[in-house]
Amino acid sequence: MTAAAQAAAQEQGEAVSDEAVRAVLDVGLPYSMRSVPKAAEAAGIAEWLADLMLDAAIAAI
Repeated sequence: MTAAAQAAAQEQGEAVSDEAVRAVLDVGLPYSMRSVPKAAEAAGIAEWLADLMLDAAIAAI
């Protein structure tokens, strides 16, 4: 899941630290639309990127 989330960010040309990836997954899972803004804030990234990363992580399950 972590690798999938990191790969999704890299495909968009975004450099996201391992800590940010973990923050997105820790706060954003289990997935809900309400968790996306919180996950983005925790990681210090844009909401669209957090949403994309969460989608990729879930798809990797």
